[in-house]
Amino acid sequence: MREKVTLLVAVLVGLLAFGVACSTALSDQPVADPHGTPEQQWTWWRETYATKDYNQADLASYRELSDIPQCGMEDGSTSDGYERICEWRGSVDGNHTGTSYVLVSGSKVLEW
Repeated sequence: MREKVTLLVAVLVGLLAFGVACSTALSDQPVADPHGTPEQQWTWWRETYATKDYNQADLASYRELSDIPQCGMEDGSTSDGYERICEWRGSVDGNHTGTSYVLVSGSKVLEW
């Protein structure tokens, strides 16, 4: 009898683990690919976070990275605070080295 209970518990734990592992594959939520191109990562971020739920709906119109204005300063700062959205290209701006990224209100949302 004890072996049957142990087997039943093991099967239930296995089914639970399988359900948890498959839940992300079966959900409608996009999953970011950190190895994707910057365009793919931007598309994922925009589709996921540029919504009313995250108070970012005003950013939905930036469909391509090329639509995003270049940062005036490396950290996106201005005399009035931070640019709402801007892109810093490390290979083009500043000292022409380092990473590139997209800033939203001074916070990195994407880096490559």
